[in-house]
Amino acid sequence: MPTQHNSILQFTPHPIIPYYSLLQPPPPKPLTTQTTQTSFHLPFTQPNPPSATLIMIQKSLLIGSGPLIGVEVAEIFAQNKFSHIALLSRSLSNLHRERETILSSLQDSTAQLPPNAQHSTHAQPSPKTQSSPKPQPPPEIKLWTADTTNPTSVVEAVREVGSWLGGKLDFFVYNPARVHRSSLLEWEGDEVIIGGLKTTTLTPHHLLPLLLSTTKPSIFITTSHLSLLPPPNFVTLSILKAAQRSLILSLQHEFGSKIHIALVYINGIVGRKRDGEGEGGMGDGFGGRLLDPKDIAGMFWGLYTDEKDHWRGEVDFGKWKS
Repeated sequence: MPTQHNSILQFTPHPIIPYYSLLQPPPPKPLTTQTTQTSFHLPFTQPNPPSATLIMIQKSLLIGSGPLIGVEVAEIFAQNKFSHIALLSRSLSNLHRERETILSSLQDSTAQLPPNAQHSTHAQPSPKTQSSPKPQPPPEIKLWTADTTNPTSVVEAVREVGSWLGGKLDFFVYNPARVHRSSLLEWEGDEVIIGGLKTTTLTPHHLLPLLLSTTKPSIFITTSHLSLLPPPNFVTLSILKAAQRSLILSLQHEFGSKIHIALVYINGIVGRKRDGEGEGGMGDGFGGRLLDPKDIAGMFWGLYTDEKDHWRGEVDFGKWKS
């Protein structure tokens, strides 16, 4: 039987029909956008006006937002001058709470003066020489509801996000997970597995044109040791995590020279340290270490700031029980 080859951009699972309006054949003389750190080959874009290079407007999308990893990752990127942040999750009420949490954290951080901002009582600067840092405007945060078990809802939301962001996206985090027990004979194959697999494949498919239009594009997908060592009591989650890992490896092979694509292994129970240390409530299959989402977000930022020559394709955060 002949072997059929396909790529990420050619993969079209029924019944979703992907659009290719942004994916045009490269021109005879492809353009190259230069940055101070590295250069990226951008065959799908037109050159920006010279003035556009003076202002960095960074935009991000987080699918699978939540009160732990999602909020903390959005906060740290907002604090580092990301101007547009799109959050996508199932619950609109939760998304509103998460947006307020992010904006409140920014207000708290700007209210704290750095140590060198305090003036001496012996010498006060004159009004002409005194200067204060220009306050950073809050990011624009928009919310979309979609369910990763319903690929159509996710694709429609991603299209709307792409239109809102003007066809450009710097940073994409895929962080959805339904952490619940499921045995091999009781798994929810129709809803969770089929829908989740289609969404996992289609989401990067539709975002690649947006990412290839920027100078520092990144895709990070959270996973865990379940993708490598699946326990019998988390069959559904293990299958989805294995599929996500396979997708990322394929993306790295095909687009790894242009996009920073990384798997982030979150091995343990995610919870805030003030909630207490300990085993958590998931039992066998998860590590006993409690992982603080603020620490995970800091790791995300460090991964994003990697120089191109030192891009990491996999990062292991936490340990698990063998």
